Amino acid sequence: MIEVEIRGPIAKKEYEKIKALLLGIGDARAEKRILIDYSAESIERRTLDVRLKQKGDVPEISIKRGPAGDWTEREEIETKLAPGEFSNAVRMFAALGFVRGTVCVRDMLHASYGGANFTLVDPGDDLFYYEADIVVKDPDAAREAKKTLETLAKKMKLPIWGQNEMFAFIRELDRRVNYVYDYGVQGPEHFKEKFGI
Repeated sequence: MIEVEIRGPIAKKEYEKIKALLLGIGDARAEKRILIDYSAESIERRTLDVRLKQKGDVPEISIKRGPAGDWTEREEIETKLAPGEFSNAVRMFAALGFVRGTVCVRDMLHASYGGANFTLVDPGDDLFYYEADIVVKDPDAAREAKKTLETLAKKMKLPIWGQNEMFAFIRELDRRVNYVYDYGVQGPEHFKEKFGI
């Protein structure tokens, strides 16, 4: 499957307006997401994302392949784990050599909007952004999906990050809200103790 995605910043005032709009949609749902990004390469050079996520009550392993550069079309492979298995998955990743990763905690609001999966993201420290994506099966459909997403952003008067802007924002998140997890220092129970997962 190909995930066609756009992202961009949202000012705090606009965030509240869009949040109210999405909450008025029948399928809107809030979610606390906690993830460990085990990716070894810097964001500028990355072609493989390796992540362990807790989405609501469900842990999930997620792999994305393809250049992070334009954030529009990447192959995504996900598998869900049984609830309560996050710490066990942390041990499994450590056994495979993934012992350090960047921890990201996000409050998210998801809704189907304008033909896309639309997500408002609050990572904390008054940094807000959105993600909009459409999952397709082939490159032709991906091109159409990209046009749909661009039209949606224009209609909502939302800017779309370019490559350098996105990289800069990720570095800002790393400085202000994300932190580095080290299995050898914090141990396998860190996430159970800190987040109850």
